Amino acid sequence: MTKRKSYGLEKTASFVIHKRDGYYEAVKGSYPDAGLVVFGGSENAGGVSGTDGRAVSQATINALKGDDAGYGRKRCNGRILIKDDITINDAVNLTSIESLEICGLGREATVKIRIQTSVDVVFDLVNSRHISFRNLHFQVDAGYAPKVIFLLARGDNNASVGDSTFEECYFRDEGGVIVAFHYNYGAELIDYERCIWRVKGRALYLNRNNPENIASSFATIATGNQSMSMTSYFQCKFYCDVATQEAIRIGEGACNHTWIKCYFGGGTYYAFLVEGTNYKTHVRDSHFEILGFTTLSSYASWKDIIGFEFIGNTINKAAGTYNFFDFDRANLVFNQSTLKDNVNLVSGVVLELHAYIIDHCNIDFRAEYYVCKVITTSYIRYSRIVAKDSNSITCGGGFVNTDIIYYSVRRVNQGLFVANGNGVQTEFSWEHGLAGAPEHASLTKKHNDIRGIDFSAAYTATYIYVYFASPPPSGTSNVVISWRAWKGLGVL
Repeated sequence: MTKRKSYGLEKTASFVIHKRDGYYEAVKGSYPDAGLVVFGGSENAGGVSGTDGRAVSQATINALKGDDAGYGRKRCNGRILIKDDITINDAVNLTSIESLEICGLGREATVKIRIQTSVDVVFDLVNSRHISFRNLHFQVDAGYAPKVIFLLARGDNNASVGDSTFEECYFRDEGGVIVAFHYNYGAELIDYERCIWRVKGRALYLNRNNPENIASSFATIATGNQSMSMTSYFQCKFYCDVATQEAIRIGEGACNHTWIKCYFGGGTYYAFLVEGTNYKTHVRDSHFEILGFTTLSSYASWKDIIGFEFIGNTINKAAGTYNFFDFDRANLVFNQSTLKDNVNLVSGVVLELHAYIIDHCNIDFRAEYYVCKVITTSYIRYSRIVAKDSNSITCGGGFVNTDIIYYSVRRVNQGLFVANGNGVQTEFSWEHGLAGAPEHASLTKKHNDIRGIDFSAAYTATYIYVYFASPPPSGTSNVVISWRAWKGLGVL
C-alpha cells in the first residue's frame, strides 16, 4: 500500500491553487518563483479568467506537461496543491499524461471540488498513467447529473494505462450520477486507500468492453475487449443510498480485484453485481450492513464465476433470512471459490447462498451467531461443504464427489479407555459418541501388560470393539487404550 504523505508546505508543490479576494489563482509553489501568479486572479493572468475554477485548474495541468513519455503521453512530474474549494463547470482534460499528483491540504479531505456540470465525463483520464489524487472531497451538487465523474480507460493505441492512486478522498453525489462515479474501462493497478463513497447510484463500474459506450471529449477511446484487472481497495467505505442499484459492478472478464477491511452500507440492494465470466474477486476482513452479491438476470450461454473469495468478513443484518449470495441463474457456474471464516453479529439470521451449479468449491459456513444455507437448482460436484445440518443444503441435481460435513453432528472424538484385565476376557468395548459408525479410528496400547498382545478392532454406530489375540493378564487398570475416532475428514 502507498505510504501516507504530509502536505502543508507550498514549496513541495509545483503549483498551488487557492482563492483570494473571490478569484482563483494558480501560483508557483517552488522557489525561486514561489508565490508568482501564473493563471487567473483578479488580473486574469495567463489569459485565464480568475472566476473560472475549471479554467484555472486546466491551465495549471497543461503547464506541467513536459517531455514525451511514449504512447502519445506527456510527462508532468509535478504536484498541484489545492488549498481552497473549487467549482468545476465543465470537463477536465487529464488524458495522455503521466506522473501527476493533485492533492488537498491536510488529511481530512476538507478541500471540496464542487462539480456543477452534466457533461458525460468530468475528469477524463484516457491513456494516462501514474496519476494520484489525495485528500480531496469531490461532490456532485444537486441538480447535476453527469454520466461519469472519473473515466479511467485505454486509448485507441491500446497501451497499458493505470498505475494510479486515490488516497483519503471523499466522493459525494448530491445530484444524480447516471452510470458510475468511477468508470474503469481497461485501466489496471488502480489503488484506492481510505476513500469514502456516498452515492445515489454506482460507486464503481469495472469493465473490459465499455458496455455503456462512454466516450471521451479529448481522446479516442479503445474499442473491444481490453485487459481489466488488479484494482485494490483498502479501508474504503461504500454507502449506496438507493434500493435498486448495486454499489459496485464488476463486468464480464474483469478479474483480480480485491477489497480488504472495507465497509458496505446504505440502501437495501446488493453491494456487488458480478457479471460472468468473472475471475478472482476477493473480499476479506470487511463489514457488510447490506446484502452481498448478485448477478445478471439471465445467461444465454455458459458462464463462470471463478476464484471468488469471501473470507473473514462480518455481516451485521437484523434477524431474518437473506439471499446474500444470489448466483442462481441457468448456465452460471460458481466455480473454484472459497467462502469461510465469516460471522454475523446478530442471532436469528439465516444467510443463503443460491447457485445454479457449484463446482470445485470450498464452502465453510460454520458460525456462532448465524446459519447459512446452500441452495442449488442443479448439482454440487467436487466440492467440500461445511454446514449446520442436512436442512442447510438443498441440491436439486444431486452431489458428485462432494464431501459434506455437518458441524452440528459430532464427527471426531477421542479419549482414554481403561479397564481391568482378568486373564480370561479378550473382548473390550466403549462408546465413541459419534453420530453413526466412525469411518476411521486410531488405537494405541498404553500399558506394558498389553503392549505385546496383538488385537483387532471393529466399529458400530455406538461402540468401538477391541479383540485381543490372547487375554490380558489380571491386573488393576492394566488395559489402557488411547483412541481417536472420526468420520470423513475428521475436521470438526
